[in-house]
Amino acid sequence: MPQQTLDYRSPQPNQNRGRSLSPLKRFLARRWKGLAILVALGFFGLWVVFAPHPRVKHPASASDVTELTSVPPPPEATNIWVASCGEGGFAPGFQGLVRFEAPTPVCLQYAAAVLHGASQCPPGSFDPKLEADFFSDTSWFDLDKATDLVGFRSSSGTGRLSKVWVDRGRGVFYSLESD
Repeated sequence: MPQQTLDYRSPQPNQNRGRSLSPLKRFLARRWKGLAILVALGFFGLWVVFAPHPRVKHPASASDVTELTSVPPPPEATNIWVASCGEGGFAPGFQGLVRFEAPTPVCLQYAAAVLHGASQCPPGSFDPKLEADFFSDTSWFDLDKATDLVGFRSSSGTGRLSKVWVDRGRGVFYSLESD
């Protein structure tokens, strides 16, 4: 009686039993790592374009303050804080915060210079609450500790809103720029 031998070799490449891989499946089978990298880079790109990117500086330089207020800070300014955040995408937004300490008359003069001569708001007509949507820690922007707060407000034709406060009791200047 003849002995039967078993063939353990893999089937030949063209013997797919009537089925062939589609071009897409062949492409994915060969290049899945490259596609995974491309997908990851795509998500990173979306994050770069659309996510907010906050930046806080302390101590900040005079050029950091000038970048947000368009006016160099007074030489008497100390303990300078600056924060800014831009959001990209189809509806870009911006918020910028400035805080420094200086003698009260200097803070009031600087507020007038920043807002190009805008007048002081009557008491109770401005909201001293900070709604800093982009920043996780704004404890340094301590409007709640103000003892004698006066406010100024200006709106430019570009849609940017400027709010400025001066704490006359402690000699602190605060500025909020937002779109």
